[in-house]
Amino acid sequence: MKISLYILLALFISFHSSAQNLVPNASFEDTISSPCNGYSFPALSNWISPSSVSSPDYYHPCNSPLVWGVPDNQTGFQDARTGIAYAGIVTYWEGLSSRREYIENQLTQQLINGTKYYWSFWISRADYLDYASNNIGICLAPNPVTSATNEFIPLAPIGNLYSVVLDSANWTQVCGEYIANGGEEYLVIGNFFDNSQTNIIQVQQGTSETIGAYYYIDDVYLSIDPIVCNGNVGIEEPSMPIRQLIKVVDILGRETEDKPNSFLIYIYSDGTTEKVYRFD
Repeated sequence: MKISLYILLALFISFHSSAQNLVPNASFEDTISSPCNGYSFPALSNWISPSSVSSPDYYHPCNSPLVWGVPDNQTGFQDARTGIAYAGIVTYWEGLSSRREYIENQLTQQLINGTKYYWSFWISRADYLDYASNNIGICLAPNPVTSATNEFIPLAPIGNLYSVVLDSANWTQVCGEYIANGGEEYLVIGNFFDNSQTNIIQVQQGTSETIGAYYYIDDVYLSIDPIVCNGNVGIEEPSMPIRQLIKVVDILGRETEDKPNSFLIYIYSDGTTEKVYRFD
């Protein structure tokens, strides 16, 4: 009888352990060094940038409110959804360059073939950036994802938010389900599409030196345990036409290159235009 009880207890502990969140440091609280010395993303435990040249950001209350503080920082104002800290990434960069930032995490165990997993993360648009974008997705891979550029990484996400998230006051959940192929061990969050495939909405103009879209990220989740997933957010069909830059002209309407220190007009495939001044 005692042996049976021990076996049942071991099975219960094993199941309970396997049902936990597989994302270590899911709410960006744990660090391996002090996060109080300016740029602090390298201080984060378990999280890295897959790109060797791009730099996602880590926001913590001990940093300056003029830089990477919480809730005040150089990109906006936002309290952490859980705990005291969160990360931030560029999801769109204005112009011809599809500049991106990503965050990557090694899961606590490999995924099991044929098993259903539930994933979720929360985002909030940074106030001071000029644009809001879509295409904020999650990718799972069996090997570390790496890139030698700051351009978009063309991977197929297991889930992608096709609607443009405008909300900068609250946290918005992105979530869904995934049947594993088996062996997936690395999780990456970001925009896996180039500018021609990314929909944007201009929410303001000239408020930041970074002309693009930027989102805070908190509370990343991946587990066999179901979660409450908001029905109005998740994987959906694109609801907006793809907006692609097709021509750059000067103020006289002459086609030209995308050059600095000039007044330019961007003409897009959906018929919209943008007047910009590029600084060197």
